[in-house]
Amino acid sequence: MVVSTTISEAAPEATRPFSCIIDWSDRIARAEDDLAHAVIVTVIGSNPLVSADEVAVVISSRLDLDAASLVLRRASSSSYLLVFPNTALVESLLGLRQPLRS
Repeated sequence: MVVSTTISEAAPEATRPFSCIIDWSDRIARAEDDLAHAVIVTVIGSNPLVSADEVAVVISSRLDLDAASLVLRRASSSSYLLVFPNTALVESLLGLRQPLRS
């Protein structure tokens, strides 16, 4: 990963961006792999946000999965990050091409 920054208080010749290489650890690599299996689930019309368990039940019933196999983490006031065990399940969900309703 390359992070580019500028130094605004320095003299003009020193204001060029410089690069900082951050070590790519196994933890970062695992996180990147996990995100390949993830989708954002937006919940519309529920205030407050329904529980992760309720969302898991709706999604798992459409994909013939065990709801306990789904990992959902709250991403915002109206959405969850859903991490599937593999990319095939992501493709199956996207292949439905319609909102899931409950």
